[in-house]
Amino acid sequence: MLTTRHVTLIVAFCVGASASQAQTLTTLTNFTGPNGTAPSGTLVQATDGNFYGTTICGGAYAGPTLNCGIGFGTVFRITPTGALTTIYSFCTQPNCSDGAYPYYAGLVIGRDGKFYGITEGVEPTTAVQSSRLHELAR
Repeated sequence: MLTTRHVTLIVAFCVGASASQAQTLTTLTNFTGPNGTAPSGTLVQATDGNFYGTTICGGAYAGPTLNCGIGFGTVFRITPTGALTTIYSFCTQPNCSDGAYPYYAGLVIGRDGKFYGITEGVEPTTAVQSSRLHELAR
């Protein structure tokens, strides 16, 4: 459940360092549009061992957008083996009252175990902007 409060990667990889050995870069997943595009912010690892993050664009709701051409952004989960799941696609509510375009901030995990993040929240037909702080229960 997404709770909105009004307020007035990515290619995931792991590289180990060693002076004497060549490094290996392994692509775990790709973002292709419906599952999000333009990953932004940092990944957070939750107590379930999975990684969580946001994409600025893409997602299930691919209406006309001001910034992306497709979609309003997503919250996603990626397992350590690379299985990608979209948890939430933004702009599901009338006039995008649930927010859109989660730029740069990514997610944080609160003491209550919920995710928190910020969206720009542009209303797509009037371009009225209002930033929003969101809470997302896992």
